[in-house]
Amino acid sequence: MFGFSLTKLVFTIIAVAIVWHGFKLLSRKSDMQAEKKSSKTAKAKDDIEEMIKCESCGTFVAPGVKKCTRDDCPFPG
Repeated sequence: MFGFSLTKLVFTIIAVAIVWHGFKLLSRKSDMQAEKKSSKTAKAKDDIEEMIKCESCGTFVAPGVKKCTRDDCPFPG
């Protein structure tokens, strides 16, 4: 009456399975890209360091630097 057959049923199940797996692959790919972006930004944030302006020459140096390149640098050498 409705025209159900075994081949139509199997074809429908296979089509649904293919679409489902396709969406799973796409969501994994987008998750991996989002994770990759977040790891890059986290790594970039770790690389940022505050700089201190040297009072004698005006150049910016890292806080851990003992001495600037000038002889009259106020940082202890």
